[in-house]
Amino acid sequence: MYNVSFASGKSRIIHCAALHALLNGRQKVHIVTCTQSLAEREQSEFTEYFKPYNLQDRVAWHYTIDFASDRNDLLIIDEADWILGMNPLAFFELINRDSAVLCFSGSKLGSHDVS
Repeated sequence: MYNVSFASGKSRIIHCAALHALLNGRQKVHIVTCTQSLAEREQSEFTEYFKPYNLQDRVAWHYTIDFASDRNDLLIIDEADWILGMNPLAFFELINRDSAVLCFSGSKLGSHDVS
């Protein structure tokens, strides 16, 4: 889990990582946030990152963990510690899918501080 301090550009990091993954062979990226309003805001704000490469249809924003993913997808989980705390069993089922996973946090519970 990567811990990125408040106001340090975590959303930009997440979306740059998503673009990098798509440009390097991932079929789809699923960005999981903790609320519907955040998922909608990030989709509105960051869809432009993917348009120059015509990749916007290969990114999905979710505010629940009830979605399908494939082996060549990447799951990027924002506020992973919060999602883990809400439903540990569902969180562990999510990160144990066949897809690759990146977890981010803005709290001190993250295990790798990149700020």
